Amino acid sequence: MDTWNLRDARSCFGEVMKRALAGDPQRVRGDRPAAVVVLSETEYERLRGGEATPAERGSRPNLVEFMRNSPLAAAIRDGDLPEDVFDQIRTEMWAPVPEPRKAPFQGLATEEI
Repeated sequence: MDTWNLRDARSCFGEVMKRALAGDPQRVRGDRPAAVVVLSETEYERLRGGEATPAERGSRPNLVEFMRNSPLAAAIRDGDLPEDVFDQIRTEMWAPVPEPRKAPFQGLATEEI
């Protein structure tokens, strides 16, 4: 990745774009330590994860594909786990917690004991 100072990037912006479109992102630094990176729209969309075709994404599945092909989904399909296993877990996790029993002397002033 090439680094340009702001003045040179402004005067040679066509070259900055040409290199970015060729697949070589270009860093531009101003007077401050922060920098920006110029990259092609195709590369931006790929990194962003949006509007990429499966071929552009490569073999990386999306979340839905991953879950459908997971061992857990296979266990549910094979009948090893019930289809409502997540509902059962959620019910167990969010079941009301019984009130703790009060100690026999809880709430009494110490003089009364």
